[in-house]
Amino acid sequence: MKNDSELQFILNKFDNIVYSIETKEHFDSAVNFARNVYKKLSDTKDRKTVIRIFRKLDNTLYKKAKEMNIFYNSFTNPFSNESKEKFSEKKEAGMSDKERRSYNRKHGSNLKRAAPNAKPGTKGAKRRKSYCARSKGQMDQHNISCRKTPDKKICKARRDWNCN
Repeated sequence: MKNDSELQFILNKFDNIVYSIETKEHFDSAVNFARNVYKKLSDTKDRKTVIRIFRKLDNTLYKKAKEMNIFYNSFTNPFSNESKEKFSEKKEAGMSDKERRSYNRKHGSNLKRAAPNAKPGTKGAKRRKSYCARSKGQMDQHNISCRKTPDKKICKARRDWNCN
């Protein structure tokens, strides 16, 4: 694997390229540059570093595309299979454990499941209190009554979280 100074050089060069983009052609050449860098780095065994660099390049391109009102579809991670992951279309609120693990693996995030019965004073209880307050605000903003429409996703999610 390349050492950190070489990787930092690549990221700085890419940032300079993206900063100088003014037209769609310039944007396309930046996307090609990112793909070439990614192909070269994907042969390495240090997957975490490569994925971290890929996300940095991809996020930078996405922000620039949004700024220029250009449609940008991010390119895929070479370590994952090419098939798109589909989440279940059940009429339940939230994701299943399998879907959440898949989402966390794909996006490098740390989604957690609902904590309806967390003991007071724990992190889970604080998350629950925060979620219940946020979702209550959303319900008020959109005039949703769970007594009238209990099948709405927000109502099901609030039941999962044991919000009153």
